[in-house]
Amino acid sequence: MKKTGILITLLFLVQACKQKEIKNTDENVYKNPAKQLIADVSKKVGTYEDLKKLKNVEYTYSFRNSKTGLEDISTERYIFNGEASWAEYKTHHVYVSPKSDSVITQFFNGKDSTTVFEGNTIVNDSKTIVAAKFLRKANFYWFTMMQKLLDDGLHYELLTDRSLNGVNYKIVKIGFDKNIGDVQDDYVLYINPKTLLVDQFIFTVKGSSIKKPMLMKIEYEKIHNVYLMTKRYVYLSDWEGKIADTPLFEQRSSNIKFNNSFNMSDLGLNNS
Repeated sequence: MKKTGILITLLFLVQACKQKEIKNTDENVYKNPAKQLIADVSKKVGTYEDLKKLKNVEYTYSFRNSKTGLEDISTERYIFNGEASWAEYKTHHVYVSPKSDSVITQFFNGKDSTTVFEGNTIVNDSKTIVAAKFLRKANFYWFTMMQKLLDDGLHYELLTDRSLNGVNYKIVKIGFDKNIGDVQDDYVLYINPKTLLVDQFIFTVKGSSIKKPMLMKIEYEKIHNVYLMTKRYVYLSDWEGKIADTPLFEQRSSNIKFNNSFNMSDLGLNNS
């Protein structure tokens, strides 16, 4: 009986150790406290692998100039595996061909090819193509940013906490290695310690004419267990987070639908 009891105890301990080992390998644990905070955020909002499981997305995107009230409104489509990005603009009065009355279609294949149509006519102007590539990559990134915070090639620095509206925010600065992306922007994230959501962040847009940092305030929607930035308000800022009373731009994503029937070939055409 004693031997049997000892064997049962040993088996129990071995099984417990195995479960502990499995549990530890499932958790993202980093020596860098800043990266650990980002891992905690990623666990809350969902990962890019979670988006890949949803295959693709279609949604309506509004980019509004707060001062003039003018908008660019597009139907956006992305394929997560390969990061292809397509959009059709029927309303475009801000950045996308504001002098044209035609429907504008943009397509970036996620690698090396950008195609632009004005109506049914392909556009060969290099400036228009470069601008379209920038928008396709930028819009894709804003939609997926919170799921890409643990991408390879990023580095993380923990800054001093900042108090704002009664919340003592954890602050993490994120940068990119030189070989990551067309430009290497900087981000300063305000992480709410209670919700583990990024309520706002300061960022640069080095690929544009805007030289000062900007600040983006965020509202989220949870769809298919993934938190998405569906309302974003952009302000001119400084690195301390001081902003004007009125945002420069308001960006809204609505009618979000995942796992649609379109594929890469469909996006490469000038029709939906």
